Amino acid sequence: MKNIAFYATSVKYISYALIPAVIIGFFIKWLAPEFSVSNPHIVGLFLSYTFDDYTTMTTAMPTMPFMQRLIGMCIDSIVAGLLIAILWLIASLMKKFQDNEIFSASTVALFTTLSKCAFYLALYTPINRMLLSVVTTFHNAPGQRVLTASFGSADLCNILIFGILMVMTLLMQQATILQNEQNLTV
Repeated sequence: MKNIAFYATSVKYISYALIPAVIIGFFIKWLAPEFSVSNPHIVGLFLSYTFDDYTTMTTAMPTMPFMQRLIGMCIDSIVAGLLIAILWLIASLMKKFQDNEIFSASTVALFTTLSKCAFYLALYTPINRMLLSVVTTFHNAPGQRVLTASFGSADLCNILIFGILMVMTLLMQQATILQNEQNLTV
């Protein structure tokens, strides 16, 4: 049981550390693209879930008008929000593990919410990339605008894995409800 508490503590602190990193990377990507283009090794982590083609990003982002950046930020904020929610739920779940609440109803509810957020992220990521391909090149001259619709095997695998995880956690939630009802009967 000590190992679970140790690993839960480690994962909780890593999750808490990644939340501000995602927020800072999000704002750097959209409000200071010159920094993210000149330092791809630092900011590349925050671009990987958004753009398929970094060359389009490096040429389009610095020349985008501010209103288009705000539109791009609004579209991309859904992904950033889901990532932050997932990290927060992971930290909350690890806190439950530290408190030895491994099979409680609240732990199963956190698992269910986490799996739903991860499934929504897997579904929205290809849509996000498509919308951002339009927004980041909309200021270009006609004929040089890009619409990229990509749906790769990684997207399909993510949707499948998180879909299965979501179904399993929903089953766990139903089992917990049935167990609680059974515990109330004598």
